[in-house]
Amino acid sequence: MWLNCRWLSCPAFGLQTVTLFWIAVWACCLPPAPAQLIFRGGLGPRFLVNPGAPTIELTEAQIDTVATDIQTRLEYISALVQEQQWDELLDTLSQLLESQNKGVVEVAPGRFLNLREFCHLQMAQLPSAALALYRSRIDTIAEAWFRQGLKSRDQTLLSRVVDEMFCSSWGDDALLALGELALERADYHAARFYWQRITPSLCSPGGHSAWIALGGLDLQQHHLEIKRIWNQRRSSRDWLAYPDTDLSPAEVQARLALVSVREGNLQRARWEAQFLRLEHPQATGQLGGKHQLLVDALDRMLEGAAVWPDPVRSNGWHTFAGNFARQGTAAGGSFAGFPVWDEPVRYVASSGQVHHTTTDGRRHPDRPLRCHPLVVDDLVLYNTLRKIRAVNLATGRPAITPDGVLYEQEDPPTAPTVVRPNATRVVAGVSRYTMTEYDGRVYARIGDAVTSQTIDRRDPDTGPARHALIGIDRHREGLLVFKVTPKDNSWSFEGAPVCNAQNVFIAMRQSDVKPQAYVACFDAQSGQRRWRTQICSADTFASGRGAEITHGLLTLVGNTIFFNTNLGVVAALAADDGQIRWLRRYDRSKKLPSDRLARKFQRELSPCVYDSGIVVVAPADSKLIFAIDAITGKPAWVTNKPADVTDLLGIVEGTVVATGDRVWSLDLQTGHVNFVWPESRMAGIRGLGRGVLAGREILWPTRDEIYCLDAQTGAQTRAPIDLSHVAPEGANLVAAEGVLLLAGPEGLHALGPRYQEPNQPVEGKAETESAPLSGPIEESSGEDFAVLPKFNLPEKFKPALPYHHRLTVNQPKLGPFDLGGPEAHVDR
Repeated sequence: MWLNCRWLSCPAFGLQTVTLFWIAVWACCLPPAPAQLIFRGGLGPRFLVNPGAPTIELTEAQIDTVATDIQTRLEYISALVQEQQWDELLDTLSQLLESQNKGVVEVAPGRFLNLREFCHLQMAQLPSAALALYRSRIDTIAEAWFRQGLKSRDQTLLSRVVDEMFCSSWGDDALLALGELALERADYHAARFYWQRITPSLCSPGGHSAWIALGGLDLQQHHLEIKRIWNQRRSSRDWLAYPDTDLSPAEVQARLALVSVREGNLQRARWEAQFLRLEHPQATGQLGGKHQLLVDALDRMLEGAAVWPDPVRSNGWHTFAGNFARQGTAAGGSFAGFPVWDEPVRYVASSGQVHHTTTDGRRHPDRPLRCHPLVVDDLVLYNTLRKIRAVNLATGRPAITPDGVLYEQEDPPTAPTVVRPNATRVVAGVSRYTMTEYDGRVYARIGDAVTSQTIDRRDPDTGPARHALIGIDRHREGLLVFKVTPKDNSWSFEGAPVCNAQNVFIAMRQSDVKPQAYVACFDAQSGQRRWRTQICSADTFASGRGAEITHGLLTLVGNTIFFNTNLGVVAALAADDGQIRWLRRYDRSKKLPSDRLARKFQRELSPCVYDSGIVVVAPADSKLIFAIDAITGKPAWVTNKPADVTDLLGIVEGTVVATGDRVWSLDLQTGHVNFVWPESRMAGIRGLGRGVLAGREILWPTRDEIYCLDAQTGAQTRAPIDLSHVAPEGANLVAAEGVLLLAGPEGLHALGPRYQEPNQPVEGKAETESAPLSGPIEESSGEDFAVLPKFNLPEKFKPALPYHHRLTVNQPKLGPFDLGGPEAHVDR
């Protein structure tokens, strides 16, 4: 082998460089190294790459756009506009509005809208003569719907005005009324969604809300320049807003600031109040039930809100990341590091459990952190591949039933699945266990963890599905009240669902040449499918080499579902009918060695995180973290700086908390990095497990300790919590009821304050510590609850009777997730 060594003579390279060079040559002569090497001491696994390994190239996601004949008619509309053929133009647009085509239209590079919204967008940009002709046709019906809807507060009729006759003379009035109804039911996203569309002047010329478009600017200093640019409007837009409202823009702008106050985002509310003061300092309007100067009214509201107590946070943890917006924050507490339970709760292995073949840099390759438990009232709920279990939060003893098992899947069918030989092994992914609790029901995906495999289409019989989506009633000892099974093994459910009082929403995947991502809705009572919407299709890490395990999770905010497919697309859908509101395509990473999945590809549980009109996404198939305007689908910001991030923990007071090797804090408005901790990659501290937000604290697990950081500054708020005697291989954290749950690779631990006998000072170490997870742990029969917890937990955690004798538990609802809208369409 010839080596060009002329650069070695350069004075900049001395003896040290030469030495390093020959060490590298010597290393190349060694036998091939294994794919993974483990370095202990808190650094976590590291990866070596086989240079000869084939590469995987992730191609652009495929999206189901409108049919060719529809596209031809859309192009014909442009010609009619040029020729000013208004009658024929309006006839064509009306026909398209009435069509049932579910395809989408690309309105800007990488951004898609549904056909109905695209038609409204075209109509909103017509000249006044064409709009007058259109309104002469439909205003009579629109006015009747609006007046009846307003009189009876009927959201269905008001929504029909907006959905079917957006540009009628009553469209802006319907938007205003729908926003008022949304604000009353605390659906703040819907209120913004309606009000921001009342006039284009509420958004920047590019279509972003002012808060997003002007983030990071000093409004006072740049006011004149902002005002000049703000008024430079293009003749065409790629986002929908009512064209010529007679409503006061200042009054609507004040209402948008009121939304921020009501949802507790005072940082945004103050910014919006300042913007209103600069734009409309003397504007008056109806706000707070009376006519007044708007800026003064907002100042009084903000002054009062500043002394409001901190929002009451639910002590429970009802789904992955705490709530359906995926940004749950537990109530703050001391979370001292002393074992609460006499023994840890060991998972019971399920037969046929699928193990992963690819891991990320934080996890032991043979002991992944699969479990993400829930805390509901005084229960800890967790699942494995085939079982759902419950234990008492205070004791760790089985709850509800004598052995704590609330549900167990029957033996899987013996009929083999018809797959190609190379699809019988899992080549990407690892099974994860998440659940959702809503109004007493516990939902989980139970069964075979594989979600994507290469189906042999030569045989139409793909075999029965080996998994199901189930719901059990925890008030009735785990009674099965909901069960849906995919049609066959080509379909699969992903992860745990989100839900409201009427519906259960779940991500689905269909195996094909390229896996296809869907979102489906099922009736919560009957289990009948109401709708199923295709999002996209794309190749994956498996690349036809075998089966794959994925765990797609939805985000539900009011009547809107957000879905990060991890296939190159983020979607927003209407929860009542599954209509796509927008799709956003992002850049996927390409040309990855097949024997090494970099850390950026191991964002295994990566649902969208929603806060204050912004959706933050960290896809598993991209090195990027980005934010999207939740109303329009337009990009807000994008960054690739935190390349090691694997988890978005949530958002605290305008700060996005992301973790991986280190802890990253990003500004929600701009995406700028506030801090990274530790600052150096060589600090010897590396994350191992999913952390949790508690109050304003970040609890971040490593191999041996949990570090506690201030979410705003990154400063340590207390001494690290020692894990060496409890979970020395990392854990996923859940904080609730003053207890810190640790879901390690083999079992659950609970940490709390040290127990102190009455009038007895604490000295030395606690006498009783958690037993190591070695050897079998016998499960309690559930009959002996005489031994109270050895730690001073709340009194309600000390049951006088065995838990399984108490069949009624008062369960608070999660929050404003009831849609209150029309009955969803049933897709049969």
